[in-house]
Parts: sequence; structure tokens; C-alpha cells
Amino acid sequence: MKRRVTFLTLSVIGVLAGVYAFGVRETAASTPATPLPVAPTPISAQPAKETLSVPAPQAAAASAAGKTSHATRAAIEFPVIERGVKYVPLNEQSLPAEWKTHLQAQLKNLRETGSLSRGKVTHEFASLGPMSESLQKKGLKNLLAQLAIEPSDLRTALGPSYVLVGADSQGKWVEKRGAAGFFQILRNVAGNQMIELSENQLDILGGDGTILAPEFHNDMVMTFPATLEQLVDPQGSPLHNLQWVAKDRIFHLTTRNMESEEVRQLATVITQRFVAMDHGGWRTAYDFDPTNPMHRIALPETKDKGRW
Repeated sequence: MKRRVTFLTLSVIGVLAGVYAFGVRETAASTPATPLPVAPTPISAQPAKETLSVPAPQAAAASAAGKTSHATRAAIEFPVIERGVKYVPLNEQSLPAEWKTHLQAQLKNLRETGSLSRGKVTHEFASLGPMSESLQKKGLKNLLAQLAIEPSDLRTALGPSYVLVGADSQGKWVEKRGAAGFFQILRNVAGNQMIELSENQLDILGGDGTILAPEFHNDMVMTFPATLEQLVDPQGSPLHNLQWVAKDRIFHLTTRNMESEEVRQLATVITQRFVAMDHGGWRTAYDFDPTNPMHRIALPETKDKGRW
């Protein structure tokens, strides 16, 4: 299976707070990215690269045979990212001047108008169509089976007055496990309120190192810094965007026709449920294989020795 190195900005929070996620994903895997706007792909925040040397004839032979061994994959130069979330002020981040200017303008918009877009509706519920189609074609059971993570159960959190109207897997594809992210949209029975939640697991070595610019934080979800936006859609309905990282998962919550305090309460419930999950939010315990330069293999567990 072919692989390629990609440098991705995760969800809308990449625009909001300088969150940069780098990694490798299976190009043949069915993990559609959330159709949300992203910031320019950063290149200057990369850590040191690790390159393992492999004789060219061996790599070529393996490629010709349609096989990709660990050694062959190691011949590709790729960034090795330290796991976890780092908070780095925007002026201390090594970014091209035009990108830093763009982010500074968004920060100015947030402080002056309460939204990064200066009140303009951009991504909010723009993915309803494709997500509804995905849910109808694949079915919720099949979508959940694609996941390596335990997703947030919004239907239970919100109660029977809300129905799921769109969903899909997203994010990085973890070898032998599945997608590390999930996107879902719910609507209340009355039809006047909508909620969409994008969530992605970050603790994938070599996958998602994350840098947050604390200047964008203007709210809190429990003890976790957050960015709250408030704007109004063309129909006059209030919209909220709330973005935060709890432990090793990044969340982006968007709501229509909800009050700010309701949004905060919902985010708190989502976070409380997440931090109480077993295995840090993974379906099953997830370890890294240090012998695999792509850091994508989850090793099996044994009854007597724990994980390999």
C-alpha cells in the first residue's frame, strides 16, 4: 500500500489558533477530510527530520513487487513529531511572514468582532449535504466500525429531541485500526437548532504534533483553554464556534440557535465523557511500534507480559 508524507492543518482550529498537524496517512483509506477551510500549509514549524538509509536497489525491488516494508518506508524522508500539545505564542512561531500576517488579522477580527471571519459565515454547516449523503449511503453502524476511536455520543448527551442527520469518519488512518476522527451533525425535532461536532485524536506518534497560539484563547471548557466565536447567519440565527483540545483530542463544536452558556455546557458534557473514556479515547489500548519508522502499528497485547 502506497504512503505519502502530508502536512495537514487539522480542522478549522488550524485557522483559528495556529494548530499544525503533520503526519502520514494511508492514501487508499476511506477517511474523507472534513470539508472545512484550512490555513496555508505551514512548513517552518517542522521538527528535525529523521531519515533511515536503505540501499536504492532494495527499495526499488520492493516497490516493483508491490510490497512496502518498514525498511522501504524508512527510505522516505519524513518528520518525526513529538506527541502532545504545545502552547507557543504566535510571534514565537516560525512561520512565513504572510501566514503570520493572516493569523494576526484573524486574531484582530476575533477581538474586535467576536469571530475570526469578522462575522462572515464560512464553514458553518457547509458540510451538511455531503455528511447527510455519507450517513445515508454507509449507515451509522458501518461508519462507527471504521473508527479507531470511541467517538462522542451526542445523541445521548442531547436527548431524544435530537436526531443524527449527517456523519462520516475523518482524520488520520491508523494502520490496522481505523480512522482517528469523526464528524457528526444533529438537528432537533423542531428543526430550529443544529449542532455539528468534529473531533480528532492527536496522540499518534509521527502523526499529529499540535501547536496552539494561546492569544486566540478567550474561553474555557472545564480546565482546557478554548476559542469561542459568535456570529449570525443570513437568516438571523445566532451561530457559535467553540474549539478546544482536551488531553489528546481536538474538538470543534458549531451550533445554530443556541445561547453561549448552552454551548459551554454541551462542550463540558462532551469533555467530561471523553476524559472518562478507557484507553485515552481509543477503542482499545494503543501502543507504538518503535521499529516502524511510520509509527503506525499498534502492537498486540499478551496476557502475561502486557503489550509487546
